[in-house]
Amino acid sequence: VQLWWPLGLGAQPLYSLDVSFVPAGRCAQPTGGRTARAGDARCEVRARRTIGFRTVALATHGFPPPASVLGRGRAGAGSGATSLLLVVNGVPLMAKGANVIPPDSQEGRWSTAGLRALVRSAAHARMNLLRVWGGGAYLPPAFYEEADAMGVLLWHDLMFSTSSDARTARHSCRAGRGAGCGARALAPPLRGCVVRV
Repeated sequence: VQLWWPLGLGAQPLYSLDVSFVPAGRCAQPTGGRTARAGDARCEVRARRTIGFRTVALATHGFPPPASVLGRGRAGAGSGATSLLLVVNGVPLMAKGANVIPPDSQEGRWSTAGLRALVRSAAHARMNLLRVWGGGAYLPPAFYEEADAMGVLLWHDLMFSTSSDARTARHSCRAGRGAGCGARALAPPLRGCVVRV
């Protein structure tokens, strides 16, 4: 298996993954709503995804800050002894990117072609990371697929992570809208982020 690399560090080999399974116990048949017994082929669940293999870590020590960053900012700000950078496949990444918000307030007006063009535009501008804002809606699969193909990492806020209302976060947990939202409900100042790996 070859490793997937962000734009500017290497190629982006992707692999097809086909998964199928038959759940234990009873399941609803696709037609008529009747139940079938375990092992019945009509209960089979199938999924196909395109995936890449890589490791991503957020390093806060062990890597010195890049020379291009040292000396910037006001005098005496920070120790200069620590860093905050992404390490992909063991290689520090100088992230270049932008923030992504939903392309329109009405989800029905989003187009697959428009989302793919957005990612391609970022890649053509030599961006290798996009932050996906957590206050909107989850984007369609085409956005994520294009990012994988173009070598763009995604830093995805957990849904509603920017909400100042802890009740909203607890409601979203019950509704099953976001992973890791329990920490947000318990500690309102925390903001959860996931790097798509």
